[in-house]
Amino acid sequence: MMEKILPIIRRKGIFEFFFQASFLVWGMFLSKLGVLVLRIRGYQLDPTVSLGGENSFSQSRKNSIFVGRNSELGRRVKLLAGFGGNIKIGQNVRIYENTIIDSHSRITIGDHTLIAPFVYITDYDHKIERGRKPLLQRGYVRENVEIGRNVWIGTKAIILKGVTIGRNSVIGAGAVVTRSVPPGCLAAGVPAKIIRKI
Repeated sequence: MMEKILPIIRRKGIFEFFFQASFLVWGMFLSKLGVLVLRIRGYQLDPTVSLGGENSFSQSRKNSIFVGRNSELGRRVKLLAGFGGNIKIGQNVRIYENTIIDSHSRITIGDHTLIAPFVYITDYDHKIERGRKPLLQRGYVRENVEIGRNVWIGTKAIILKGVTIGRNSVIGAGAVVTRSVPPGCLAAGVPAKIIRKI
């Protein structure tokens, strides 16, 4: 906490310090109040979870969304667990602004994972086989997504159904991940390919 406060005092002066500190305290209060309300509504959020504001949560049944200890969700992060979907986010995970995690099956995110802004993660897709039925009436294909421990997913990456990303891997910005990534690899591109071991 002091590492955030001291630079403000040095740069802006004591008035600015108190002004910004009041916003920091108010934001922390609103975050904890939001976590409490979500817990009452049946979401499994650890009390130490931090919310950035304007977050959206939706689950088709109680206890379908779990967020572990000391994890942070940035502004406008959406966690959607519909049609029996399940989302499990580990401990010390950072998910930044405008990320959407959308589950109809199961999405698991390991501890210490970093997810940059504007990422989209999903475990389902529309069926697209030939037929006379309109696309919206064909149903869905569902396959679990698993993201290992200590993974970094770059800005605007898209993780699609059936993908496993191994621990200690990095997904480049803007990548579209359609196949699994082994542990300790850098993957990038559309569709994502393994660039090198790290």
